[in-house]
Amino acid sequence: MPGVPPRLQQFLEEVFLKQADQEANDALQCMLAGGGGLTARLRSGWSRFIMSLLSRTPDRVRQLRAMYADELASRMDRLNSAYDEFHANDEVPPSPEQKAADIQRENELAAGMLLQNVMDLPGVGQHLNNMRWSVFNIPNGRRTLLTSDKPVMLSRGLQYPDAYITLPISPTQLFAAANDQAILNQIQSPAPCDATQQSNLAVTRSASKYVYGDDDYQVNFVEKYLRPA
Repeated sequence: MPGVPPRLQQFLEEVFLKQADQEANDALQCMLAGGGGLTARLRSGWSRFIMSLLSRTPDRVRQLRAMYADELASRMDRLNSAYDEFHANDEVPPSPEQKAADIQRENELAAGMLLQNVMDLPGVGQHLNNMRWSVFNIPNGRRTLLTSDKPVMLSRGLQYPDAYITLPISPTQLFAAANDQAILNQIQSPAPCDATQQSNLAVTRSASKYVYGDDDYQVNFVEKYLRPA
């Protein structure tokens, strides 16, 4: 965030996301080990991590910044007036350069808070916490699960009864959450090869630029279905 004091420039990364990622890692290790009873803290941490993955990609950050900039443009006259009014009684009024720097700093901080708030929406987080969760083991020989720079698959809006989320968490393990247990059963029901194929296809098609696997066995598959933005 340019123009922001150094101690705050990396706040999102070094404070908010560091905590979110640590709690998510603790939850991940528990799930990978087969632990079904996540604590409330770990469950909330994993939900927050999923929300952050939906918003912390470079293209999504650019989109949110552009939306904020558009909104800001319509408010600049009021911001300038408010700034002038606040400093009206200063013995030495701020220079134009100082005014520009002050307004940029506040706008950057506000943009950072917007990004943090989008990644930590209480209503969405609580809904994720209340969904039915499961981790499916999908052993399938050479064709393992892929992941990408946009790995969270959201079927549709969370408010729909049949909505679900999937996220590969290892080459052979798939996290899934759904509003309805029957949907989880459907996700688990295909044969391992079909479940792997469905997940890999969705993950690859949604990727912005990068798809990751534990070896190069599926390079041709990725080249066929990757559609870079």
